Amino acid sequence: MEDADDCIRVGVGNFMPHIITGGNATHPIIRGTILELFESIGHKLGRCVRYIMEPNNMGGIKLPNGTWTGIMGMLQRDVIDITTIGILSHARTEVCDWTEYLYMEEHTVSYRRPVIESDIGGFYKPFSWEVWLWVALVLAVMPTCHTLLRKARQRLPRPQESRVKTGDHQEQPPAQGNVVHDSLMWTVSALLAQSLPLRTPRGVVKVLTGLWLLLALILVTVYRSNLKAMLILPKLNLPFDSLEELTNTRIPVWVSISSVLHAAALDGEKDSTMGRFNLLINSVGKPNNVSQAIVELLAGLQALGGPRSALVQIIHAHFAKTGNCSLYLMSQSFLKTNIGCLFLQKNSPLKDKVDPIISNWREFGILDRMYRRGVAKAEECLKPISARLDSWRTLSLGDFYGVFLVYAGGEDTVMSPNVARLLYSASYIYQLPTQKPSPGPQ
Repeated sequence: MEDADDCIRVGVGNFMPHIITGGNATHPIIRGTILELFESIGHKLGRCVRYIMEPNNMGGIKLPNGTWTGIMGMLQRDVIDITTIGILSHARTEVCDWTEYLYMEEHTVSYRRPVIESDIGGFYKPFSWEVWLWVALVLAVMPTCHTLLRKARQRLPRPQESRVKTGDHQEQPPAQGNVVHDSLMWTVSALLAQSLPLRTPRGVVKVLTGLWLLLALILVTVYRSNLKAMLILPKLNLPFDSLEELTNTRIPVWVSISSVLHAAALDGEKDSTMGRFNLLINSVGKPNNVSQAIVELLAGLQALGGPRSALVQIIHAHFAKTGNCSLYLMSQSFLKTNIGCLFLQKNSPLKDKVDPIISNWREFGILDRMYRRGVAKAEECLKPISARLDSWRTLSLGDFYGVFLVYAGGEDTVMSPNVARLLYSASYIYQLPTQKPSPGPQ
């Protein structure tokens, strides 16, 4: 039986998925992807490995008198020989040595994934706002040009024989109100793909009308081809997708107070992004209870900031339990290229023995394989948000608004013929002057 004094004393603190702790300091429950590495280190050095759990499960912070709390304090007081993985920082290098790096780490924030919503605004999305602006401009210019050309043509002298007689009355040129009305309705009806009982344009007006019909055909065809896709495309509004967007919200964020992220937030300038992020942190003065923080994260009560690997582990565990992707990560990480390594006592003889083992495991991809195997079930939830719009949800009335409008417009038209006729009839209200009907035969 090996002497306990010959064992490598490893200080344990929670750093998912590498080290996941449970139980208490007397009867700890320790698991994680990095345990295989420590077992290999003990085997190669011919020594046993004894795990010592930090009671508060904290990495540690530096006190004003120069001493440390948490795992770093245990290392400083010679309670342990080496720690589990942690993030390297300048303050920590002052009290300990560190090994070869295991992983390059970055920080991000996780929050509850929003529910997919219907997008009634899909009716205007087939065109960009620039295209809609040009359409509106054309709708204003085309009737004006149409009206001016028709009035100019009416002023041209025409031979007497070209006038068609109807009974005892010669056909009179249309009134000014009719010219404006017809020009407007020709423009609108072509864009709405409707046929209206209007006078057929003549001369150069017919050329202008033909060009507009061709342009309207292109616009309507493109609009129809994109309309269906825009109506059925779900809408997913993320509360934030970057640190800058997060600081513009009032969402509270839980951050471990002994972490490098919390230290960076404290050191941030008041008007900087990190300074504003510090105002959102709600974990100061509270117990470092990671389990409770995850429960409140899943309930949507707060966001959770930390190393990306730790947040991926939370997503992995929740998906393994429920089969649902209830959380998402910001696509834009921050505090990148942080070094994840093991910490040792100053001038520890273990460093020269442990570094070659870590270097070999990293270069041969064993460390990467261990990590990916530990978070394999998170792969589905880490896909881009747009790639996972097939989530189950209850349909709401808003999902059918687009269908109702399409049915109101008819199968093959953008607007119902009844609506177009209503516009046609209503436009006569503004005809000036009003032309009286000719009396019928006596």
